Formats: sequence, C-alpha cells, structure tokens
Amino acid sequence: MCVRFPELRLAMMHGADPWWDVAIRLMIKFANLRLVTSAWAPRHLPESLLHFMRTRGKTRVMFASDSPSCRSAGR
Repeated sequence: MCVRFPELRLAMMHGADPWWDVAIRLMIKFANLRLVTSAWAPRHLPESLLHFMRTRGKTRVMFASDSPSCRSAGR
C-alpha cells in the first residue's frame, strides 16, 4: 500500500506488539506511514520506539487513549 499509493497516509493502529522493530523499520522506509499507540500506555512502550520518537520519528507517532471509557462507567 505504501509503495502503490505514496500520496495516501497510512496508520498502523493499536501499536505493533510484538513487532515494534519491524514497525519502526517500515516507518523509516515509507514516509507516508504512521503509528498510533491507542492500545498502549506510554509507560509500556518499548525503548526502541521511544528512541525512534526522540530521533527520526518525532512526527511519526500519534498518541491516543482508551482510558476514558473506564471513567465514564463510574470506575
């Protein structure tokens, strides 16, 4: 998809566990690919992804959260 449609922006949803390193390499290779961390709390992200976010991937990772659903249930 990244090669065939370079104008299309694609997002890998819910992290990439257990393939974090593969996801990072794909984001390095394809400029139109992003990663969304909606299924992972920041403290659980792997060091390889944190390093990528500090260096080459400052604008390539989008943060999201699933946590408001627990609060709205009164927990």
